[in-house]
Amino acid sequence: MGRWFAGLCRRALNGIIAISSVVWGLVVLLAYTPFAELLTWVGTLLGGIVISGAQGDVWLIAFGFLIVSFAVSPLMVKGTIEWRARRADEVGDGRESVAADYGAAVLEDAAEIELSDIASRRASAGPGVNEALGHIWEKYFSENDNVRVLLYEINDDNTELVVSERFAARGRVAGAARPFRAGMDERSNITLARLQESDPFYFCDDTGSLAAHVIGESPLAYEAFITIPVQAGRLALGLLAVDTSEPSDLSERDGPALVIYANAIAFYLAAERRGRKTRS
Repeated sequence: MGRWFAGLCRRALNGIIAISSVVWGLVVLLAYTPFAELLTWVGTLLGGIVISGAQGDVWLIAFGFLIVSFAVSPLMVKGTIEWRARRADEVGDGRESVAADYGAAVLEDAAEIELSDIASRRASAGPGVNEALGHIWEKYFSENDNVRVLLYEINDDNTELVVSERFAARGRVAGAARPFRAGMDERSNITLARLQESDPFYFCDDTGSLAAHVIGESPLAYEAFITIPVQAGRLALGLLAVDTSEPSDLSERDGPALVIYANAIAFYLAAERRGRKTRS
C-alpha cells in the first residue's frame, strides 16, 4: 500500500511538473505575440465577469482569479525577461568600463617600466600581477563571494600548469585547484592544447554539460568558468581562470574584458622574464 501510494504521488508530481512546463512555455510564447495585450484585456474582462457573478461561490471566484492571472501573465513574464536583459546589459557595461579603465592604467605604467632599470623591471612584476588579480575580483566582480580568480603558471617545457604559489587566488574559498599535466587526463590535455590555439578565451556556462572523461574522477567545485591564456606573443606564460558556483555570474561577454587582464599579467611576467635574462 505504501509503495503504491508513493508511486501515485510521484506520478502526480511528474504530471504537475509536465503541465507547468507546458503552461510556462505557452505563456512565454504568448508574451512575444501581438495577442498578449488583447489576451490581457479579454482575460481581465472575462475574469471580472466570472468573479462578479459568482455570488459568493468560492470556486467560481477562484476560477475568475485564475483567468485573470493567466491573462496578465504573458505581459508580466515579458516585462521580467526584458528587465533581466536590461540588468545584464547594465552589469556588462559596468564591467567592461572597469576593465577598460584598468587597461588604460596599465598602459601608462608600461612606458615607465620599459624605461626603468633591470631591478625595477623585475620588482614591478609581483605587485603588477597581484594588482590585476585583485582588481578582477574586487572591482570587476564587485567582491562576489561566488567567484574565484586563479592564475596558473606554466613550466619551461609547457607541459604543466600549476596554481601560482607567488600570486594567491582571490574570491571564493574552495579546495586546492587541480593542476593540469600533459598526459595526466583528458582535462589536462585539452587545457594545455588551448594554449596553442588562437581563441582568446574559453567559456563554459554549465560544467554539468561536460563529458565525464573531461571532468575526471573528482567532481568540479564550480558551475561555470572562463579560461584565458596568458601569453606574450607565442610564448605561453600561464593561464588566467575565473570560475563561479553561480552560473549567472559569468557570461560570454566577460571573455573579452578578462582578456585585458590576462594581457596585463602577461606584460608583467614578460617584463620580469626579460629582466631576469638581461641580468644573467
